[in-house]
Amino acid sequence: MKQIFLTTLVLIFLVSCSDDDNDCQIQNQNTIYVDASATTPGDGTETYPFLTIQEAVDEAKSGDVVLVKSGTYRESISIDKNGISLRAEDNTLLTQDGYNATIYISGDQVEVSGFEIANSNSDDLGAIHVQEASFITLSDNRIHDNPNAAAYWLVGTKDVTIDGGQLIDNRGGVMIEGTTNNLTIRNVEILSTEIILMQQGDTTQSSQYFGIINAWDPVGGSNWLFENVTIRGTVTYGIELRSRSETYPQENPITNLTIRNCLLEQNGYGYAADGYPSTNYAPEYYYGNVLIQGLSGVLVENSIFREGGDWGIDFYKTDNIIVRNNIFANNGMRTPHTEIGDGLEVNGGRNNKVFNNVFYGNPNSGLFLSYLIETQGELHSPTSLVANNIAWNNGEGDLSIFGPTPEDPHQGFYATHILHNNLFGTRGVWGPVTESNGLTANPNFTDPANYNFTLQASSPAVDNGWALDNDVPTTDMNGANRPQGAGIDLGVFEY
Repeated sequence: MKQIFLTTLVLIFLVSCSDDDNDCQIQNQNTIYVDASATTPGDGTETYPFLTIQEAVDEAKSGDVVLVKSGTYRESISIDKNGISLRAEDNTLLTQDGYNATIYISGDQVEVSGFEIANSNSDDLGAIHVQEASFITLSDNRIHDNPNAAAYWLVGTKDVTIDGGQLIDNRGGVMIEGTTNNLTIRNVEILSTEIILMQQGDTTQSSQYFGIINAWDPVGGSNWLFENVTIRGTVTYGIELRSRSETYPQENPITNLTIRNCLLEQNGYGYAADGYPSTNYAPEYYYGNVLIQGLSGVLVENSIFREGGDWGIDFYKTDNIIVRNNIFANNGMRTPHTEIGDGLEVNGGRNNKVFNNVFYGNPNSGLFLSYLIETQGELHSPTSLVANNIAWNNGEGDLSIFGPTPEDPHQGFYATHILHNNLFGTRGVWGPVTESNGLTANPNFTDPANYNFTLQASSPAVDNGWALDNDVPTTDMNGANRPQGAGIDLGVFEY
């Protein structure tokens, strides 16, 4: 009797649920089919599929899955409903002749996965554009050869995940505009097939202008994660994030950014003319792998930054940085600007920590710590804690420090840098520094010319680390526990 009552109650609920009620998502879930090769217009069933994707989206209700069969679809799609999943079979190409986004999303809880989007005329809106929507999943899409559009353009979003796929030879990778919270980008490749390894006077330029950027509209947000992302061959920066500039004061900073297990290489080799790539001007190299300006709370770990046009990473007026277990190598090797070409720059900022990194072959400095004179009335005393790093074979100095001292402050402010147990072959220091247990001997890397920075048994970096801070890494770049011997090793790998 009890079982009959429960069954009757469920049936009543299913009948009384309205089609537009989000609470009925599971009960109303349905698969709607699209097949451009079908011979006659259908009703969206598997036997009689729709011919266009937009027909299926218009028919779909919250909780429905639109399944697109293999083929080529020449259309632009607008998804303004909540709870729609748009999924493509293998070998499904989406293209269009207009200038709007190829897929425009303004509904919440939307999924788009498995599409190839190419050769579209989509302009500033991006190939896939998300407008003030939440809980969006964009997975395993291959977006390429869209010369006027970013692959993804996000405006004022919340809880967006971009997972998997390739973004190749577009105007850019991911454009972030407006306040954006809870953004995850993982397992994505952002590439140019024509990587620029420029020499002065070369007129070739990369097809990929930027990787991940918010610099055209530098406003705030929180909780951004970039994980297992590869970015290669962009004109300006692989990653460029700004919470402030001279035009946009720091009213709403980006907080809590994590960059983990990423590879950024050969970014920043394009032409620059008034901020736009051009072959009408001699090449200018003011770009690199990463620029981060005005953020607060940044963790960079287990990543590689190499062969950038000018920099590996340039932190500018950013507080609460932790940079650990990263490799910065050969950044600026092709720049004509002798004052540039640093592995890691920390320009200003408070409470910044640099632990267990390797800096190698950067033509200016391996690690550069600088004090900046503020231009917006926000003078402060920058502070940094630096431990267990190895900097070797960098051009002008393995470590360079610039800044006012307590004895000679600037308008009452001065820099404080505390160093423990680092191996810096050379030092160019002007400014306040407190150093303990510094080493200068050759670190005996296994094969640094081929980016193998493991340590040999004879390395003075073995067991010589410092561990008296909670943010010193407890594992190395390969995930091995620290320490493996009597103490933490310097650099990115435990011997």
